[in-house]
Amino acid sequence: MKAIVNVPICALLAAPTRESTLEDEALYGMVVDILEEPAPGWYRVRTHYRYEGIVSADDLIVGDEAADAWAALPKKIIRNKNFCDVLSAPKVQGWIMATLPRGGILSPVGQPEKGWQQVRLADGRAGFVPESIVCLPGDVLVGARRGKPFSCSGDLGQTWTVIEGAGNGLYQPCIRLLPDGRAAAFGHCGADSAVGQTRMAIAADLFRLDGAPPAGCELSLERVLSADGSHYGNAYTARLTCKGSPVAGRRVTFRVVPFWTEDGAVNTLAQEQAPIGLSAVTDADGLANAAFPAFDAVRDIHFAYTIDAFAEAAPGQASCVSASRCELAMTPYRRCRHPYPAYFAENTLYLSPELEKAFPDCRRRLAEEAGRDVPAVPDAPLRQALLDAGVLRQTEDGLRWIARVHGAQALEAVLPQPDGDWYI
Repeated sequence: MKAIVNVPICALLAAPTRESTLEDEALYGMVVDILEEPAPGWYRVRTHYRYEGIVSADDLIVGDEAADAWAALPKKIIRNKNFCDVLSAPKVQGWIMATLPRGGILSPVGQPEKGWQQVRLADGRAGFVPESIVCLPGDVLVGARRGKPFSCSGDLGQTWTVIEGAGNGLYQPCIRLLPDGRAAAFGHCGADSAVGQTRMAIAADLFRLDGAPPAGCELSLERVLSADGSHYGNAYTARLTCKGSPVAGRRVTFRVVPFWTEDGAVNTLAQEQAPIGLSAVTDADGLANAAFPAFDAVRDIHFAYTIDAFAEAAPGQASCVSASRCELAMTPYRRCRHPYPAYFAENTLYLSPELEKAFPDCRRRLAEEAGRDVPAVPDAPLRQALLDAGVLRQTEDGLRWIARVHGAQALEAVLPQPDGDWYI
């Protein structure tokens, strides 16, 4: 069964409760596949880009008939602004029927008139949005954005490319197709002032496209399951396609930004500024692979990072970027409650039952290290076990506990690992 997302941003959750962990988000107008009903009023769904999560039935229009009818309609994706108000009438005085985010999907009705495009919402209601996109012959879209470069699309808005030499759009842009095939983008010059306070005017940019825009590409990104199927490591596969066919020989860069800074604050770096990057060239199936073995050795349960994949433009093909993923370096193992002999959570060291069995009374002995910036761990076999477990390291200045998110150097407590069922 299928359904349509009927809220601006639909949370894909790990469990059927609003307080659950967020797995991903789907945007307004997307069609999703319903996989099961894990609880009354909740559905597990899969997006078209293969992400899964549990959503509230209140956020969906459920039914194959409605979803197929919506899928058959012409579409426009909100691209030119962060949020778009759908108004009840073609004037700024209309009341707001919905405020939809960038990436939301609407269905245009007819042609724009006097700067407004009538649109159909997923639930069948009709509204109006300001028109800032025009369709040229050959189904080529040209978009105008306030203060941003003009852009064009050859795949009905899925991929946009900056039009070199056309400049930037004016304030409150409105774009039209002229009888001679040129695009005319009108806008406001001046300020938001009363008449007479400053010089204001309506100006226009006129231009004609030379040639067709590059073909749009799609780039997916998946975390790789280990060879034995026990867990997900810190390795990824990206798949590059163009019009549904794999693209070989393109360089793909995997960009990684640690989620936390060294002082424990949220990292605000954009993916374009990623301090960690690996490049690979796509094979005949359009696949490129990257692995980050240093993350496999992390033994801090709070260590996380954001990763995406980026493919630069190639002759006749546009650049593209995958969806980003926020991932934990440490992941559960199937059918193994305690896959890690030891790990840190802030300043607390957690020991597995297997480690405590091998070293009786180790929890008490390690607790004696609490408060020390420089650990001693005089028991050589236990010290080696902690080094092998990745929670202790040998430096030129002696032993040190590993660096961790939200943690100081000194150890605070030693506890047994919880026996959670998430490892089953």
